[in-house]
Amino acid sequence: QALSLIEPFLETRKGRTRVRFRKQVKIRKIVLVSTGGWWEKANFETVVRITEELAKDASVEFAGAVLRPHAFLMKEKGKLTKGGEAVLNTVKRAGYELIKKGRMNKETLEAISRPLVSEEELRRRYNK
Repeated sequence: QALSLIEPFLETRKGRTRVRFRKQVKIRKIVLVSTGGWWEKANFETVVRITEELAKDASVEFAGAVLRPHAFLMKEKGKLTKGGEAVLNTVKRAGYELIKKGRMNKETLEAISRPLVSEEELRRRYNK
């Protein structure tokens, strides 16, 4: 999908091939929003790296990553848990920070990614 946004013209910047968004594209920042089923936040490292590289390729700012490991635990029996509700409220705060300050606070992003259960508890649920 991103190809339709990018000029078909290659440049070299700092020894790397880069592109630019088309003039009518007003994207100035890219934010990654990603969820996963596993416990560790480290499982997102590859997708974060790819998104950072995409931002560099397109000459825009990578404004951060909103990462939610084991996101399925935000709901129980189809309803948001208290922890899930807290995560969603914090995601809203991150969006507000991005709009008002142009960036999301590190503490806010860490709160979004905080464990909802211990790693041992998650493994127990998966392996039963």
